[in-house]
Amino acid sequence: MLINVPFSRKFVFKYAFDKIIALFGLILISPILVLIIFSIWIEGLILPRGNGPSIIQEIRISQNRAFPLWKFRTFYCEDDILHQDKRGTSDFINDRAVTKVGYILRKYYLDEFPQLLNILLGHMSFVGPRPTPQLMYIRTCRAGYKNKRLLRAGLCGPVQSLKGKWRQIGSYLDADEALVDEYASRSTVAILALDLSIMWLTFLKILEGDGLENPNR
Repeated sequence: MLINVPFSRKFVFKYAFDKIIALFGLILISPILVLIIFSIWIEGLILPRGNGPSIIQEIRISQNRAFPLWKFRTFYCEDDILHQDKRGTSDFINDRAVTKVGYILRKYYLDEFPQLLNILLGHMSFVGPRPTPQLMYIRTCRAGYKNKRLLRAGLCGPVQSLKGKWRQIGSYLDADEALVDEYASRSTVAILALDLSIMWLTFLKILEGDGLENPNR
């Protein structure tokens, strides 16, 4: 399929909508954000092993650009040395022992809340392929997938909304790849409608509390 300039222009409204909702969301949930930061800090005081920053930063790649991805810390910093060989992959976080507070945050995807700021700053969109570390980004592009190069990284996407079902498509990369074709075939308004449907399905998945089972966070 040929991707041309008009394709990229379709996202002007989508990205403007993203920033408006992200700003509204940050204001609305600001008390929750403060509570989470306070909870992580308190755990570090009670359990010295839990000491560390409340918010962590990882470098991720989207559309050939690097940006700092923000998350609430859900793991023990003292285990860093045990996972040095996994730096540059999502396993550096996913394979870690989870803190007490981190268990709740990851179970309900609350650790992703700081990424609303990523969306507000234009690093990410609400819907798109999940942002990946550099090594994974390079491997994905070399394998012939174009979704991470053409689409802005998303807080949620087909993989999250179809959790438990996307394997029927083939792989999570195939599910993200299908999103490129969906966007290319839709009008600007239809793209927004698709995003809203994916966001709603993702919200329903969040309520199931299965975040710890998700290998593609």
